[in-house]
Amino acid sequence: MGEGAITVLRLPAILLVLAMTPGPALACMGPTVILQDNFQTANPAWDTSPSGIPITPSVPILSIAGGQAKLTPPPGDFAVAVYDSQFFPDSQFPGFDACVDITSPSVADASQAAAGIVFGQTSSGFFVFAMEEDGQVALAQLQQQPYGWSYLVPWRAAPNLKTGANVSNTLRLTIAPAGGAATGNSGTIYVNGVKFATLPLPAMQGTKLGLWGEGDPGVNSVSGATWMFSNLKITNLASP
Repeated sequence: MGEGAITVLRLPAILLVLAMTPGPALACMGPTVILQDNFQTANPAWDTSPSGIPITPSVPILSIAGGQAKLTPPPGDFAVAVYDSQFFPDSQFPGFDACVDITSPSVADASQAAAGIVFGQTSSGFFVFAMEEDGQVALAQLQQQPYGWSYLVPWRAAPNLKTGANVSNTLRLTIAPAGGAATGNSGTIYVNGVKFATLPLPAMQGTKLGLWGEGDPGVNSVSGATWMFSNLKITNLASP
């Protein structure tokens, strides 16, 4: 999905992965924690099947340990790992506030490697709020039928996004009901605590949330860039 990149979905199931680095994410604001994962040990609720089949016996697409979830997509392709045991939003929490720290890998072309938060995931596709290592962010939608990407927020520079390899940035996304479940939602995206955009989104019910990464084919011929996610936290929405 990177700017100028051609992305191919090689496997029928979509898979999102996340990787983490030490240090707390900029806190989500709601008083009730719906989900928190510090990635000290693997949680079987993270669905990486069937795309979680290793690229080689030594390069799994998703590995979780020691405070990090590491996502290694195929070169020039993307991978997704969804949290499969909860819906976001659901009837109890019609809105949510999600944040995660993302550490960038070393890549040959910073415009061809990206990672972010997947939301609204169903069998027909998903939305992703993503950052590129060259300092741009976007909010995009992938649709399976017909297959293709569309951009609610096209790739554009985020002045406060830290660029380069081995640096950590915090992405935050809030989803709020816009007058009822059938009416739709309002989404707001933040980069390192600074609001980047607010936009209308369709109604979501029974959808999943997860993490997404895209590999740079220039890193090596076997696997793409490895993104590291940490300090995933999802809360309810704070009171206005």
